[in-house]
Amino acid sequence: MSSQTKLTIYSRSGHIVQSISSQNDIIILPKSVNIESIIAIDSQGQIIPFSYVPEITFDKSLLDRSTGEKTEITVIKQDQAITGKIISFSDSHVVLLSDGQLITVNKYDQIIINIANELTRPHVILQTGFDKVTLSYLISNISWNCVGTILIAQDMLYLRLAANIMNNTETDMTANVTLVSGDIYQSKQNKSYEYAPQIGARAMLAAPMMSETVETSMLEDYVKYEVGDRTLHDINIVELGSESYPFIKLYIHETSSDNKVQFAYRFIASNFVPACDVNVYSVDANMSIDSYLGSSNIKESQKNSDIDIILGTSTLMQCMTLLVVSSDVVVTDEATINKYNLKIQPDRQLHMITEDITTKIFNGGSKTAHLLIKHYVGSKVLLDSQCKAYNERKHGFIEFYFEIEPDKKSEFNCQIITISYT
Repeated sequence: MSSQTKLTIYSRSGHIVQSISSQNDIIILPKSVNIESIIAIDSQGQIIPFSYVPEITFDKSLLDRSTGEKTEITVIKQDQAITGKIISFSDSHVVLLSDGQLITVNKYDQIIINIANELTRPHVILQTGFDKVTLSYLISNISWNCVGTILIAQDMLYLRLAANIMNNTETDMTANVTLVSGDIYQSKQNKSYEYAPQIGARAMLAAPMMSETVETSMLEDYVKYEVGDRTLHDINIVELGSESYPFIKLYIHETSSDNKVQFAYRFIASNFVPACDVNVYSVDANMSIDSYLGSSNIKESQKNSDIDIILGTSTLMQCMTLLVVSSDVVVTDEATINKYNLKIQPDRQLHMITEDITTKIFNGGSKTAHLLIKHYVGSKVLLDSQCKAYNERKHGFIEFYFEIEPDKKSEFNCQIITISYT
């Protein structure tokens, strides 16, 4: 049988397309195939009838499917091959009948039981009479996620991305592989199997920091990476490429964060960046790794988006915020309702909320610092902010940007008025 296989891997499942030219009408499938997704068509696009034989449990796999008789198998134990029929088995051992003798194989022995795929693996039996067949189906137990490394130099940030492909189908799969990044709706039958993060991180260290960027293209509204022909084992690391970016060091303070200030590195994406977990290191003038700075994650980002790599809490930048709700008034007058185009809902009230913010700031570092103060307003209607203009509103926060000179104290005062339903 000749076969060309294409494998597209999503975040929690895979899609296999096989082009088959064969006189054999039995096609072995990986485990965890989604039965409802199987489609077979001929070269004219006509659907081909088939029968599906599911994966069976170990005890039933010891029987011949057609006769029900015990199947003769080969067991390799301590470099000795033993051929016989299974008489019984339990959680601790298997008993073989070989040349009239009973042989016990213990569970803890180093053994390989050689049973044909047709006896254990799911497969389809196609209706005969077709020379060329395209078989399509979905599988679970295969997934990928992005893992990354960031190097922070004096004036540049280097981002290397790789794909961590997890194949838990118990089958090595050889195919032309495409990875799809994006929040695609997937069948509830598909399950995600996660490996410990340290395994991915350990595999990452063995690969080069700089690598050629993998070609990307669009699949509807998703981004796909063409990573080519490869054989996928249990865990596989595939390079997606490296980029360099200018950056700024940024301090972030949320008004509700108990006076905590986080430090981060911000850069602007030059292309699409998938959601990714990253390890961050500083490097010296010779581009040798100096220190581990921490771990973070990147949210899926489009071209020209700001990406903040938040690493930890700062001891140099200090912010102490006093947040007071000075008034909370139910809105009933038509003038205010019409001015802001508000809608009256019979079972809910409109509240006008005034918040007074005072933040005392101290930069204990030796350089001018970039500070972002974020205040959460959620989905409320923002009527007024009696302070400096905020930079932008995203993810429910309004953001105020400051440049704070070294060894200097300053103060931010602001009054924010919002309207919400309760």
